[in-house]
Amino acid sequence: MEESEEKRSGVGARTSFAGLSTGTFNGSLLDESSISDPSASSSASAAATARQKEKEPEESREGVVPLLPAANRPSELNTSGATSISVDFEHLTDAVVEELPISQPVFLRNPDGSMAEGVPPGYKDKTPPRTPRRTYSFDTFPWLEDVDPSMVTEEMTEVYQRHERLFVTLLMLELVVEAAFNSLYIFYAQYSVREVAMVYHNLTPQSLWNIFYISFALEMVFLVAYYASGFAAVVFHKPQYLKMFSGVALFGILGQVILAYMNKFNLLVFFLRLMAYIYSKFLKNLLTTMQLLPSFYPNAQPNGAGGHLSGKSMEKNGWRRANKNGTDEEAINTLG
Repeated sequence: MEESEEKRSGVGARTSFAGLSTGTFNGSLLDESSISDPSASSSASAAATARQKEKEPEESREGVVPLLPAANRPSELNTSGATSISVDFEHLTDAVVEELPISQPVFLRNPDGSMAEGVPPGYKDKTPPRTPRRTYSFDTFPWLEDVDPSMVTEEMTEVYQRHERLFVTLLMLELVVEAAFNSLYIFYAQYSVREVAMVYHNLTPQSLWNIFYISFALEMVFLVAYYASGFAAVVFHKPQYLKMFSGVALFGILGQVILAYMNKFNLLVFFLRLMAYIYSKFLKNLLTTMQLLPSFYPNAQPNGAGGHLSGKSMEKNGWRRANKNGTDEEAINTLG
């Protein structure tokens, strides 16, 4: 008799069915002493079977399929709907074991409540997954399976560069427009204050001038933060800078509504800020997607100093690519 046991946490002993020739198998594994003594195993099995039948209701035993003698081939048995298999070891030869309708491990509960796992001959456990598992793979991006990784990286870089140029153009246009309108606002300051005084009769001219200077100073502080965060996002290519710019742009959009009370609302400036806000959200999502793509290059990441995406591939613009051994193949940093 061949019997191999290995302890498993929460499972118990593990036994192979190959080579068993005597004894009785009835939903539990017998120890070696009972198998070596056929009479003892038969009496023990009969007693266990009788106790089991007394405890189980009649309908719960409908799915039990007995294994007939070797003359009746196991492949001829109908095991559909079976809840357990009762095996008589005296008919369980190696030839019969090979044809048993069992291709996967089975877990058995012993009379003492312990658990054991029975495996068919030649069964091998599947290789466990690596730890830690890779977060992003072809399961995450199935459409990338038949695509050359270098082509994907290059195309995504070119797409980002194209949209980045449009974003810079939008910022420059907005800067020129705001500079022109603020110059006109200062030049016609008295006219603006006089128009506001015609609406708010309870405010003195001095109070209106104080409000004018405060609102203009706040506008200048906002513009410094607005364009500083915008051009920083263009230079360093980091999602956090784009997120910061979108927050500042949203504040400026709401601020235009408040400045309408000081006769300073400008529809063109409002539209340009709204466009810049939407475009910054788009660029942030695009840049985040590009950071997820280097599942082909596990160690790929932007350099700490910040590099320009101005080449034909990520490796030439501050991105580090891992070779087959998982080590850095090259790291070319281009400072802005």
